[in-house]
Amino acid sequence: MPIGLHRNDDMMPPALNMVMPLPRGTYRIGSGFGMRQLDGGSHFHRGQDIGVPVGTPILAPQDGVISDVLPHAGDAGNFLKMRGQTHGFGFMHMASFAPGIRNGARVRQGQIIGFVGMTGYTKGPHLHYEVYSLANGKHLDPRPIALTNARTITQADARLITQGQTTTAAIFSTSTTAQINPQTTVTATSTVWQMHRHT
Repeated sequence: MPIGLHRNDDMMPPALNMVMPLPRGTYRIGSGFGMRQLDGGSHFHRGQDIGVPVGTPILAPQDGVISDVLPHAGDAGNFLKMRGQTHGFGFMHMASFAPGIRNGARVRQGQIIGFVGMTGYTKGPHLHYEVYSLANGKHLDPRPIALTNARTITQADARLITQGQTTTAAIFSTSTTAQINPQTTVTATSTVWQMHRHT
């Protein structure tokens, strides 16, 4: 049975004013946070893998500053890190970085910061999404912090944000495009997330 993860569900932790790192759509869930078996050994997986086609835009979860732009970073491939308002975020296996994304660049919530790829050590196209504490750098499970209950925006709105023509605050204040609380849910099954707006 699918599990509805509603923004207004008091049993779920808040998403701390975050948006999903991918535009609204349906994506496959891959390996989660924690220990896993890889190449015959145990390995601690520090993020959440989300299967998505190559070229899908990656979005800034919060307003923040790009802290590291690391092309060809070994197994991580093209790797980007940013400091948000409440947490740090990491994005691996990117096809490319968006124009203007460099160390120290300021980004807006929902802005396109790069594109999904399959660089580095990976068996298929996906986003490896990390969340970490700004206080001590400790990696945290993205699902309860930054995915469950997070807001979603469309790819068209993400392009407008990137062009400086709107903001997530403006989008969420209207009822015509991406009003999401409390109507929007992120539906999770064992293999698929569906990010959509109820009609």
